[in-house]
Amino acid sequence: MQRGWLKPLLAWSGFLLLALLAIGVNARKAETVRVGKPLPPFSLTSLEGTVVTSQDLRGKPAFLNFWATWCPPCREEMPAIAAVSRQYEGKATVLAVNRGEAAPVVRDFLVRNGYSLSVVLDRRGALFSHWGLFALPTSIFVDAGGVVCGIFDGTIEQEVMMRELGRAARGC
Repeated sequence: MQRGWLKPLLAWSGFLLLALLAIGVNARKAETVRVGKPLPPFSLTSLEGTVVTSQDLRGKPAFLNFWATWCPPCREEMPAIAAVSRQYEGKATVLAVNRGEAAPVVRDFLVRNGYSLSVVLDRRGALFSHWGLFALPTSIFVDAGGVVCGIFDGTIEQEVMMRELGRAARGC
């Protein structure tokens, strides 16, 4: 009986085991965003070049929206986000977190469409992945103490944004 298949099978099994271990190690390092838990720390650069951190959100409720210019549902909800940002100016932080695009592309999109928003760049999508997010758009609502009150995958209506920011303002 010929056993020429045993060596390749063992080699592939070893490779698969190493790959699974690597995935497991990375999964343990991830800080998944969860309702009722503190927002994991982050540090991203704004379109203006300033660093924005999770600590900067403390003291006011916050609405973080992960989006991209190439994402049709993201573009669809952008007018509502801009309206909520205007309505809550000074009372809450509305932060548009662009996933994976360069500053000139994002800036051009905002100017072309007349949006005035606070935007930070997750250039390689590292924060998006690290937090265990998987859909664009994703909206996260956080209370003034930094606790996550709500997470929404996909497009949400302006009324939902307002309701969730109001809930976050009351402390979840």
